[in-house]
Amino acid sequence: MKYFNILVFISMLSTSYVGLSSTNTASYQFNFNLGQDNPDEGETRTGNASMARFAISTKPRLFRLVGAFTALTGGGLQQGEFSAGPHVYPFGNINRGFIQPYLFAEGSFGIGTFEEKTRYDSGYGVGVGCDFFLNKKGGMTLAVEKKEAAESAYRLWIGFIYQGR
Repeated sequence: MKYFNILVFISMLSTSYVGLSSTNTASYQFNFNLGQDNPDEGETRTGNASMARFAISTKPRLFRLVGAFTALTGGGLQQGEFSAGPHVYPFGNINRGFIQPYLFAEGSFGIGTFEEKTRYDSGYGVGVGCDFFLNKKGGMTLAVEKKEAAESAYRLWIGFIYQGR
């Protein structure tokens, strides 16, 4: 599993380099999201956790490099996670329409407590989402993620996006 996480991290860095080579890297997108973290059956943690996620990304049209901080609380868990990885917008080069679907893969590192014991967590998440632009500067986002770390979980979040220069 450790070697797989390293391989995922290296592939994310190489994909991120392609995204950063775009001419539009001076722009950014800021996200604020709220959601649920639901552990898979058979995991140590059985209760759902609420999450708040803050992310900032580059704004090229097809690839985006995203860095995020996620705070989780609930079900005996209190944890903060830092994550980074590429987001791919398949229709990003076609137009800037109202709806922009995307795919993503992120590596993460978390520090927190579970049932009053300190724990460190690393893993990855893959998912899909969709940005809904209400005007030229912002809108809403909806995403679902499959998180593989010390515990496997599904995450669903909805939030606001703002694009700037």
